[in-house]
Amino acid sequence: MNRRIALPQHSPSSNRSVRVSIILSTYNRSAMLREALDSLLAQSMPADEIIVINDASTDDTASILAGYGSRLRVIDQPANQGKPVALNLAIPQAVGDYVWLFDDDDVALADALASHLDFLRLHPDIEFTYSDKYRYTNHGDIWTRDLWQLDRMTSVKPEAFLMRTMLSMNTLMQGMLIPKQTLIDIGLFNESLDRCEDHDMIMRLAADYRGANLGKPTFVYREHAGARGAGQKSHAAQMRFRVMADYRRQVFRKLRSQLPLDRYLMHRQASPVWKNADGLEAAALVQRACIMLRHGLISEGAADLEAGLSNPAIAQVDNRWLNEVFAQSLDAEPWIFQSRRGLAGEITHVLARNQRLEHGSAFMRGMYWHMRRALSRRQPSQVLASGALLSTFGATWLSRRLLLKSSKIRS
Repeated sequence: MNRRIALPQHSPSSNRSVRVSIILSTYNRSAMLREALDSLLAQSMPADEIIVINDASTDDTASILAGYGSRLRVIDQPANQGKPVALNLAIPQAVGDYVWLFDDDDVALADALASHLDFLRLHPDIEFTYSDKYRYTNHGDIWTRDLWQLDRMTSVKPEAFLMRTMLSMNTLMQGMLIPKQTLIDIGLFNESLDRCEDHDMIMRLAADYRGANLGKPTFVYREHAGARGAGQKSHAAQMRFRVMADYRRQVFRKLRSQLPLDRYLMHRQASPVWKNADGLEAAALVQRACIMLRHGLISEGAADLEAGLSNPAIAQVDNRWLNEVFAQSLDAEPWIFQSRRGLAGEITHVLARNQRLEHGSAFMRGMYWHMRRALSRRQPSQVLASGALLSTFGATWLSRRLLLKSSKIRS
């Protein structure tokens, strides 16, 4: 399953048998940059180097970086080219066996690096680590700990990490420690992506390597209203979710064409839901359909759903698991789906053609879950959008069932 690499060897008594490079790309974030750098320089176990790529900032970033002197290794870009290009330039130059890719608007807890290295020393079967985080949503001092909100991830087995990341990206690069050679081997960052480049990278990483959660936060993620993106492609904070949805569709369209089909069932290998090997392909197609639909790729998801349900081996796949997967498919932000009617029509058409209309209730269950969560979080716009999607799907599904019933009566 994994492309194993020769990992740096840890000494039983010391973490300093490995070298670590911290890499940070920055663009016009001088108001937050100093806090990020100070937190990295204050690590209880210092990194071997901190590389900062100044991506042609036009504010006072250069003077701030100059004030740190030799404590930083600064790379000045002559023109703004975006974060993926900046990181791809720095990673091969890093002296570290591991790299820690940090953001210019967040801060690291003092024991972050030590926690990562301690965990790797105690778990030699793990190749990269990731962590929980705190969120900070105010505009004052980010070190006001009473204002931090713990964002804890459910721990999963290494084999299930890819599926969790495909369903929803919870892991951020700021909380990860990754072997440098691993990043190089999987092809570094996709430079055509101005957003979601980290989601793309983490999924490629998880498809071939074993990662584990430290079970504790290592950094504070700052939510703010500043602009996102590089140079002329930057956008306001309130637009970031829609912009990311567009990039996410690019990422998952490419993933569908390149990721081997069996990777979609890595999390089920220990307890398969198919009776024999013939059922594996049918189950994998249905699981891939779920992922594509969940990220707004309606035609691709419908095509995989059709291929999976029309495969005779689908009879070997556990029906309860199918309903779980169908519910996950539409348990997503409703604005991801560019056409409510198109989504409802595509799915119900496939279900009807394969005599599986009873599964329509499972798809609606996922929409209902999302609406309930939005209601509990007091997000009225999400509640209304989810309700509209659920109503459209329900009406389309019901009309299909009535049409099928009337045609049977006539025959």
